[in-house]
Amino acid sequence: MQAIKGYFTDGRFTPADSIVLPRHAHAILVIEELTPVTQEASSFWHEFDRLVDASTHEAMPEFPRLRLGREPITFAED
Repeated sequence: MQAIKGYFTDGRFTPADSIVLPRHAHAILVIEELTPVTQEASSFWHEFDRLVDASTHEAMPEFPRLRLGREPITFAED
């Protein structure tokens, strides 16, 4: 059994990678259905991208370092 990823357009299958398909073989076709993006989701991501772009040059606050109370373990040979 072999799985081949590609595109099905107008009744023809085009593999995504350059492979040789057999001339005749038993096959099972599984069609991946993509869910359409709603207007609400689309506007959310546009607003998100706008906010990320607007915050590009903001200064990052200084975060306190964690104090774990022990030295880190190094796995180097002696």
